Amino acid sequence: MQQSTKPLEILIGGDPEFFISDGWYTKSSRGVLGGSKDSPKKVKYGHVQEDNIMVEMNIIPSATAVDFDKNITNLIMEVNTLLHQKGFAL
Repeated sequence: MQQSTKPLEILIGGDPEFFISDGWYTKSSRGVLGGSKDSPKKVKYGHVQEDNIMVEMNIIPSATAVDFDKNITNLIMEVNTLLHQKGFAL
């Protein structure tokens, strides 16, 4: 068996979950953005899905801390913009 000399690439990602609000009360995310565990909704900076009452975001895996910061920040902003269009916010 031949061993690979290619260095191991380590990527950092995450699947943070957030409650949403109508400005006064915490609301369920069901039926708000779409996407599910089996079929997450593709957005520009990752994926989003309704995870019970919470919104789950799947961040594009990153090779550097700078890229991770950029990806998570852009994804949160993107999802928050989509929520604002429907009268909600993170």
